[in-house]
Amino acid sequence: MTMPDSLPIRWMLAVAVVVLTACAPRPDPDNKAEMARVFGECSFRLNTAILDLPVIPDDDPRVTVINNIVSELVNSRYQQFPWTIRTTLLEHPLPNAFTTGGGFLAAFSGVYAMAENEAALAGIIAHELAHMEKLDPMELAEYLEVMLASRLGDDAQADYDKGQALQTVVDFCLAIPGLVSRQWPRDLNQTVNNNISPEY
Repeated sequence: MTMPDSLPIRWMLAVAVVVLTACAPRPDPDNKAEMARVFGECSFRLNTAILDLPVIPDDDPRVTVINNIVSELVNSRYQQFPWTIRTTLLEHPLPNAFTTGGGFLAAFSGVYAMAENEAALAGIIAHELAHMEKLDPMELAEYLEVMLASRLGDDAQADYDKGQALQTVVDFCLAIPGLVSRQWPRDLNQTVNNNISPEY
């Protein structure tokens, strides 16, 4: 079996891109807020790629309503957030919303059918912001760590540092080109927001 002439060139280009991207300087997260931001974008991109749903454009009135609700809630109840909140409305009749943490929030267009009024919609959004506040999405990394520890033998467990799961997941997210924007630190409000919670 012979390979087409262009296949080796494509492989060489792909390897070069991965090597150059991996070797390029990148900002590494130093605290919970930064890890949540990286983990949030990585999870958001993976989840939305799997869902493969149409994104409703920002100039749609429904997106404007959600963005206004998010702004009101952040200004009144979630001033301690160190992240810029990015909202995405996906076209799907299911009445659902989710956050992957770190400032990433998504809703399906079906929430409009379920919510009787703007206050009900605000309740749905506030619920997701509460998950974001408690860093709930990052518990997935801790769960993976427990699973890993249960699979390791006693000798391997001695060499494994407990608490490293989140850092490992974040490193993975940063190592794969396109999962996390290189400009992710610009989404952090730590220098301009005096209300940031010390927890972050």
